[in-house]
Amino acid sequence: MKRAALLAMVLSGCSYGSYVRSQASQDFSCPRNEIQIEELGDGGAFNAKGCGRAATYLGGVSSSPIARASYDLRCPAAQLKMTYLGNLSIGVDGCGKRSTYSFVDGAWVGNSSP
Repeated sequence: MKRAALLAMVLSGCSYGSYVRSQASQDFSCPRNEIQIEELGDGGAFNAKGCGRAATYLGGVSSSPIARASYDLRCPAAQLKMTYLGNLSIGVDGCGKRSTYSFVDGAWVGNSSP
């Protein structure tokens, strides 16, 4: 349902950057006005930074792999750093561990062992 709403928002001309700002604000527990958004060159991904945190969000995806990576890596979400790898994949580093995640069928799936 979220994906359909997001698709409708994008098709209606609403800014995906605004959606990313709202999602990052929630993920970071950071005021929305303190979130900075940068669109990456391929047009499908955005970097978000704020309150000492950073994450990468993919266009058309209504979540990030932060919670999943925190569990898999046994590392607090605040210590995770995400890097966009292209092709709906994100690398996550934290607490001396590293893993990759791909967005498949509406969910983040781990591609490597921590």
